[in-house]
Amino acid sequence: MLVEDDAGNALTAFYPVGNEVSLTDGPTPFALVAVWCEGRLLLVFNRLRGHWELPGGMVDPGESLQQAAVRELEEESGLHVAPLVLVGYARFMLGVECRVEYGGLYTATVLSPHTSFTPNEEISAITWWDCVTPLKGRVHPIDAYLGALTRLK
Repeated sequence: MLVEDDAGNALTAFYPVGNEVSLTDGPTPFALVAVWCEGRLLLVFNRLRGHWELPGGMVDPGESLQQAAVRELEEESGLHVAPLVLVGYARFMLGVECRVEYGGLYTATVLSPHTSFTPNEEISAITWWDCVTPLKGRVHPIDAYLGALTRLK
């Protein structure tokens, strides 16, 4: 296990693009996006979960993983970046039943932190985090770990 959250969800492995890996033990139903600007990571505050996290979400029917990542990034932060760069696949064990799921992890770098963000039912705020300074509210530990993986790219 690489990192676990307080709900018992665990990031159990990360498979960078280019590594031969078989993702056959679980579906890949969602994508996450780590966007960087001047050394700061974009995080969104999820009202329902009560924490800062990477933008991302579920793949809609007929949508590719990359299309879902682009759409979710824009819906949650107001930032439109396309195409995004696929960094790899995160393997999760979720819930008390420990079901296996994968998420595609994408990244991008932008020159300006400006977005056209408007709070909505899901996301109440965005921030550009330096990965050091404490934020008001907690940062989801799995998303902080995944974001840090993309910083090296």
